[in-house]
Amino acid sequence: MAVPASTPTRQRILDAALAASLGVRPTTHALLDFQGFAALVDAVGGVRWPGGRNVGTLPQAPRQIDGRTALSFVRTRGTDARSDLVRIPRQMLLVPAFAAALPQQGVGNILRAA
Repeated sequence: MAVPASTPTRQRILDAALAASLGVRPTTHALLDFQGFAALVDAVGGVRWPGGRNVGTLPQAPRQIDGRTALSFVRTRGTDARSDLVRIPRQMLLVPAFAAALPQQGVGNILRAA
């Protein structure tokens, strides 16, 4: 599906995806570049890498990863012709890991929004 160029339409698509996957409807939006993504992960103290698979330089053992490592994790492409499709499950692993880091920073209540 092509993502429309208009920001309000993209926001509605994002809102629907978050509501379906996390059960929350955002009321505010922020647009991040790669540096902003890494800084946001660092701001919550990093995220917990679940381990269990080798991706780039990430170990199989669970550990806490910083923003730069998290960005590398979600952006790494292999030599596989399906490299974009291979990244999607890794990106989907990061969302709950990030959400789990929020309560430690005192902002977990945003995941229980009405």
